[in-house]
Amino acid sequence: KRGIIMKKKINLSIFTKLSAIGVIVILLLIGLSCIKGKTREREHSFDYASYSINEAAGGSTTIKGFYIDVPYKETDSVEKWSNNQKHYETVITHGSVKLEPEELAVSGNIKTDVRKVGIYSSPVYTGKVKINSTFDMNLKDYGIREYEFDKAKIYLMIGEENLTARPIFSVNKQKFRPDYTTYEDYPAIVKTGLPSKTGPLEISTELDICGANIFQVSPAKGSTKMDITCDWPSPNFTNSSRLPVTREITDDGFTASWFVPFTKGADTASNSSYIGFQYKEPVSLYDILVRSTTYGFLFIIVPFLAFFLFEIFAKVNFHPVHYLLSGAACAVFFLLLLSFSEHINFNTAYIIAAGLVGLLVSIYTGLISKKLKLGFAMLPILVTLYSFLFVSLKSEDYALLLGSIFVFMIMAILMFFTHKVDWNTIGKSKEEVKSFNKQS
Repeated sequence: KRGIIMKKKINLSIFTKLSAIGVIVILLLIGLSCIKGKTREREHSFDYASYSINEAAGGSTTIKGFYIDVPYKETDSVEKWSNNQKHYETVITHGSVKLEPEELAVSGNIKTDVRKVGIYSSPVYTGKVKINSTFDMNLKDYGIREYEFDKAKIYLMIGEENLTARPIFSVNKQKFRPDYTTYEDYPAIVKTGLPSKTGPLEISTELDICGANIFQVSPAKGSTKMDITCDWPSPNFTNSSRLPVTREITDDGFTASWFVPFTKGADTASNSSYIGFQYKEPVSLYDILVRSTTYGFLFIIVPFLAFFLFEIFAKVNFHPVHYLLSGAACAVFFLLLLSFSEHINFNTAYIIAAGLVGLLVSIYTGLISKKLKLGFAMLPILVTLYSFLFVSLKSEDYALLLGSIFVFMIMAILMFFTHKVDWNTIGKSKEEVKSFNKQS
């Protein structure tokens, strides 16, 4: 009976301690969720600041054109009946023909600048874009249609806020200064009147543009070729309806070329087919920070497992308060990382935050255990943990795979080192263990 009672006391002692540690883990996970919420809050602040910068810089640049709208009037004789008498009346109707280029060529050289609002920054761009187009002006008149070429409009759709200089239109090598107005409720640069009525018509211009986030061009009904050079090293091409035919991306920027042989035609403002690129961070700062808190439970579990193994093999007894303080220090790492990385380079911020917390927990372990070697033993454990997290955060595509392997390795190490442990005697003196063995 005494053996059974002692066994129950030992089991109760283990259960009580594990229960206390479990409660501590839950409290720390709640604290981590608060830090994650704070990270989300800062991310929203960054998004708002980035939106403000982008809008002030002109926003996304979308270019549609060149197009030509040629009005006409048709004179036709229509048969009419009146008092059973047939007669003919002349009817004049008005309309227009919308022409798109047979060939459209776009080339651009875009430069990036970084603008700040407070501690937040976002890239904006300026550049020069050359546009050349060729039109076939052999219009059919059907014998009754008269084209009003003097009222025809040549237009290029682009937002006024995306222009930094008034462009010049070159029409068959004649220079014209267009007006800025709206066409079909869409902002456009418009030139009225055509210098040529038949044969091919060549129209070109050079635009001084500014903007942020996206640069895109609407392909013509005929063939479209576009070449872009930009100094941004991480473009996103997947927001367009077509990927570039060729591209080269380096640390100094990229070059890309598109070719669209034909399309169903650009229905001006309603057209949703574009080619171009979007500014993108390889792994944005706040995406990294939010993802880091996803692995926060490891920064609580792993140090706790290390403490537990120290209790088993080093014969030390840690109080639940020791678990709480060490776990809280590990959780504070994520708050330090968030604070530092908003002001300095992420890699530097990570090293500083990890170094501070790693040294603190290691020194604390040596002090509370009164065994300096346990403090030194804790340091490589934390170094391994922080190294894993850093590699996972930088590996956007393999983060889940690395995380799964790391958790499996922790379980394997724990199971291997504890497979011979007699859990019934944990936390008891040698005399209590001998007495328990005799009675049981």
